[in-house]
Amino acid sequence: ISPGYNKTETDAESLLIQAVENCRPLLQLFSIKRGGVKYHVPIPLTNKKSYFLAMKWLLDASREKDRKDSLPEKLAWEILYAAHGHGRVIKKWEELSRQCESNRAYAHYRWS
Repeated sequence: ISPGYNKTETDAESLLIQAVENCRPLLQLFSIKRGGVKYHVPIPLTNKKSYFLAMKWLLDASREKDRKDSLPEKLAWEILYAAHGHGRVIKKWEELSRQCESNRAYAHYRWS
């Protein structure tokens, strides 16, 4: 943990908003079967669904930690990491973005 994380000068609401905005997915992969082959098709998410997924990922990441801290403390650390562009949630967002980018060629299957 960096020394800069110990003293945060921003309020909690703006920190939470920044964390959710940083890890909010814009696309989701959807499996579709064509000709016996499964394709992962990226589809855009609604704002409501993307905010829901970002908050769900934050909660899931804080539950996965096996330290002896309480859930609110682990959640606070995950929010802090996500607001600064680090942590498990950001890695999950980057992985989903990378998968959507690699499956971009199958986007035309969305309309069939």
